[in-house]
Amino acid sequence: MLSSPSRGRSLLTLSLAAILSVSAAFAQQAAKSVSSALASDYGKLPLSFEANQGQTDAQVKFLSRGQGYSHFLTNQGAVLSLSKDRLKALKGDGISRRVGAQISEGASAHEGKPAIEADVIQMQLVNANPHAQVEGVAQLPGTANYFIGNDPAKWRNNIPTYAKVQYKAVYPGITLVYYGNQRQLEYDFVVAPGANPKPIRLHFAGASKLRLNSAGDLTVAAKNGQIDFHRPEIYQQIGEQRRAVEGRFTLLAGSSVGFSLGSYDHAKQLVIDPVLVYSTYLGGSYGDWANAIAVDHSGSAYVAGATYSTDFPVTADAFQRRKPKTLDPYTTGVASAFVTKLNSLGTALVYSTYLGGSGGSGGDGDFANGIALDGEGNAYIVGATGSPNFPTTKGAFQTQNRAEGGGSTNAFVTKLNPTGTGLVYSTYLGGIGLVLGNGRSDSASGVAVDSSGNAYLAGTASSTDFPVTKGAFQTKNHGAGLTYNGFVTKINPTGTAQEYSTYLGGSGLQETVYGYLVHEGDAAWSVALDGSGNAYIVGQAFSADFPVTRGAFQTDNKAAGNSSNAFITKLNPSGSALAYSTYLGGYGFKTLYYFAGDWATGLAVGPLGNAYVTGGDLLLELSRDPWGFPNSQLRGGLGRWKRIRHGTQRGRQQSGVLHLPWRERQRLLRT
Repeated sequence: MLSSPSRGRSLLTLSLAAILSVSAAFAQQAAKSVSSALASDYGKLPLSFEANQGQTDAQVKFLSRGQGYSHFLTNQGAVLSLSKDRLKALKGDGISRRVGAQISEGASAHEGKPAIEADVIQMQLVNANPHAQVEGVAQLPGTANYFIGNDPAKWRNNIPTYAKVQYKAVYPGITLVYYGNQRQLEYDFVVAPGANPKPIRLHFAGASKLRLNSAGDLTVAAKNGQIDFHRPEIYQQIGEQRRAVEGRFTLLAGSSVGFSLGSYDHAKQLVIDPVLVYSTYLGGSYGDWANAIAVDHSGSAYVAGATYSTDFPVTADAFQRRKPKTLDPYTTGVASAFVTKLNSLGTALVYSTYLGGSGGSGGDGDFANGIALDGEGNAYIVGATGSPNFPTTKGAFQTQNRAEGGGSTNAFVTKLNPTGTGLVYSTYLGGIGLVLGNGRSDSASGVAVDSSGNAYLAGTASSTDFPVTKGAFQTKNHGAGLTYNGFVTKINPTGTAQEYSTYLGGSGLQETVYGYLVHEGDAAWSVALDGSGNAYIVGQAFSADFPVTRGAFQTDNKAAGNSSNAFITKLNPSGSALAYSTYLGGYGFKTLYYFAGDWATGLAVGPLGNAYVTGGDLLLELSRDPWGFPNSQLRGGLGRWKRIRHGTQRGRQQSGVLHLPWRERQRLLRT
């Protein structure tokens, strides 16, 4: 809601940029007025501000609409209303209620139609001029048109649009310019020569927390996400040269910030530009999650994951624009994989597509767990599928899901063309599966691509008949039909054959958890390559007999019988032997309810063949380190660590884990 003048101080409200998931109601309403193709095209256009000529509430002077938000500018300020994923009447009255009605495409508050509950994130300029002049700047060639209903008197056409909106004299001698591109909104304070910038104060209404990091970046946390601003760029234009001015955010009381400035030429114009960091929500009305990301040479981001949403954002010419219906009559919906390419600014979808089938008879869906790119812009996606009709290509290595039914899955690898419109190849990879107490079957978690277009997969196989090749390092699942092993598979550039395929694991661990007998094994989570064709694999090993090499860094699983250690394995170019293989971890522990140990989830290989590994461990708040993890620092909850295999670093860092396995997330949530 806009702030009231009765508070005793003038608060000019300006909204922050944020992008939240589109709610089901918003998507359904939008579908009534525009086709999904037009909606996709609209998302690629630059942000524009419409002048209000009767298409919305009379208090609004300019407005901007986007997927999942609406932005309204008035004489007194602005409101950014962010739609949520459930229907509920908006609280409040006046402009805020009418703004909420606009989100549901014209439903007014008195009509009794449910408005989407909206989060309102506001940036209020404290003690600013409430009568600042608001005007559009840089008129755009396009116009907006509203032909709603059958009464021509209510139609609005040829509405001018602008690239910027400016507030003149928000403080004495200071103009605020509001602009953006697509869903990203930014603002500049332009301080005239001789004007004083010290009065500028920003209050973030609706924020749950503000914090500054060591670099001076500001994070504004809200109920459904966060907005990040880099340390402000402050400068003066001196002739042809932009001269930087020292400055930073300063935290003040009451969810407010100010600016601390260094010395500058007061006789020249000063610009204070807080830079909004690329940050976006991607999804639909139900559960969506991203499992993997890759970035190409131009800075475009490729995201792979899974969604339950039928309105997940897809592009007009995507390979698969609709989520398949489930085959299981007892399941209301199953997950489908998705692949999305965003431009380098994170402001538009280059392409976005579903990838999946109708799910298995046991309710198993399709999950994309890893993604990699080649030099031509093809995307290689790997994961797990329970669908009997997952999209495969003619002549692919395996065109049938051998594990379909009974709650088991096969792995898959799909090569998507550079435009996201078609498959270069797509194949299943797996055996008949094995339904265990922990739901383990065949699944690919990581992928890497060499310069020839061969795809290297790392994953987990419970199948005793997982496809392996003659002469491979390990041709049998040592879990003996009771648990799972890791696997490493090299697929040729056309997806028609395996160059090599091998199990990687030991006999596992048998324990009682929550009163149930549980068999835990060994899982490969990530793979990377060097220039010679060696494959480096990391993961999690419960086995005391996981294959390690003589003279390796750690040849014993310190957590054997208790929990897991991480492992790092280097496989030779033919997949027939280990160059080296080592455990990495401490003693772990177990309780009546769960295991707690160490795992590795991501890695990179340097030019000299050093392996850089990330992972995690679970530690308790104790006064000493009974687990024996190298140089570990005990903390409550989930610890995270980094190790450079051949380097000298032995410390831990509290940085993000690249990927936390589903099984471990479930354990932590249960406890």
